[in-house]
This record gives sequence, structure tokens and C-alpha cells, in this order.
Amino acid sequence: MKRLALLLVAASLCLTACGSATGVDAGATVTTTLATPAAPVTPTVAGTAVNLTAFKKVFYGETAGAQYSFNLQGLDSSGNSWTGSYAVIADGPNFQTVSSVPAANALPLYRSRSLATLQQSGGNPFSSSTLKYFLVSDCSISSFYDSSNSAFLPVSQSAPLPDSAKVGDSGTLVSLKQAYTTDPSTIDVSWTLTPDFNGGANLVLTSTLNAPATGVDTEVDSYTLNANGVPTMLTVHIINRHQASAVLNLILTGPADNLVRTIF
Repeated sequence: MKRLALLLVAASLCLTACGSATGVDAGATVTTTLATPAAPVTPTVAGTAVNLTAFKKVFYGETAGAQYSFNLQGLDSSGNSWTGSYAVIADGPNFQTVSSVPAANALPLYRSRSLATLQQSGGNPFSSSTLKYFLVSDCSISSFYDSSNSAFLPVSQSAPLPDSAKVGDSGTLVSLKQAYTTDPSTIDVSWTLTPDFNGGANLVLTSTLNAPATGVDTEVDSYTLNANGVPTMLTVHIINRHQASAVLNLILTGPADNLVRTIF
């Protein structure tokens, strides 16, 4: 490090002491190009309205083919490095409620898919996928299928995400229970909108698995939205996720990929 510092000092001395400061003849015309100043960063104040329409088009599966995806990296509480990816893909309104319902009475559904891949440094990658079905009429959730294809149905639910919310707003979304089983475990999902910068905000979705057999596991997905409500960054915090009988506390973050093509 000391040697590098000495080299930098020598370079600066050469610029000022070897002939002219610019290395050209003293009488020559020199054109100076000034760097463009960075855009000012202003914290978004509480109460600022944020448009959530673009986010909802994907999250609720409304616009077939729309998606957002993220490349992630981070560390767990033991200092191990992790990499991964996460994508949400909208499949549109081309689905109906369960096949046992007569076609005349079947309700149209939106569907969205979540695809995730995680890999610890030096380990093998593992992947998971989920399916969510929402009623076209009001975007209330109809059913949820986890990566093992287990079905979860709503026990109770509140209004879906609004088209517009203000920084500081929050609410509950749904409480889910696994179908066709006596397992009392539930998944509770809530949301809050916290401030970011320059009119943007963080849409924070918290999913809590309350499982009497294994305890409480929590996943917090924080989507950084720009002033137009488009996700630009995702931070995932997995807390007390039971992997091979070990408690995992993992934070991953990464930028959004190919949003312009897919959301609009």
C-alpha cells in the first residue's frame, strides 16, 4: 500500500513539474471537458404518493408475458457467500377455478409464477418455484402452491395492494393455510411502503410461516421502486429458514434485469 501511495504522489508531481501542466506546448489551446455533475439525491418524504400499477401487473399476473427478474448476491450470518436469482412472471387471465366446478360457474383467474435459485459458495445450487392464482374480479388470492406443489388456501384476506399508496402506508394481505391436511401451520403476508430517494420507495412484503413443529420462519422481500413505481432493486432477507436442521439468516440483494421490455 505504501508503495502504491508513493507512485500516486510521483504521478501528481509529474503533472505539475514536467514542462507544462498538460504536457502540451504552453501556447497551445487546451479544451477542458467538465464531468457531468451527479444528480442530487433527495430522500422521499412520508406521504409521497407512489404508483403501484406497474408492480401489480406482474405480481398479480395481470399482463401475460410481463415479468421482473433480479440477480442476487449476499452473505449469511456465518459469513458464507451466496448467489442467486429471482423472477416473477405473469401468465395473464387464462385460468379458471378448480376443475370440479362446472365450467359455467368457473371463475376466471390471473396466475403468476415465482422462480428462485440459490447457491452457497462451494455448494450445489437449489431451485424452487411457486404458483399464485388471483380472482380477475378483484385480485383476491384464490390459491397458492409452494415448490413441493402443496396447496394453500386463504383463511382470511384483506384488500389487495392498491393502485397507488403513500410512503408510510401499510396493511395485511392474506393468511393462508395448507389445504387437505390437519397441519395448523399458516402463512401470513403483509406489506408496507417505506421511503427511498428521489420520489421512489421500498415496497416491503413480509411472509411469516407460523409452524408449530418448526417455529417461525420469515422472508422479507423489499422491492426498491423508482418514481414511476417500477422495481429497480430487490433485497431478500430470509430469517430462521430451516435448512438441513440449521437456522439460516441470509440477506441477498441485486439489481433488476430487463424491466423495460417486460413491464410496459
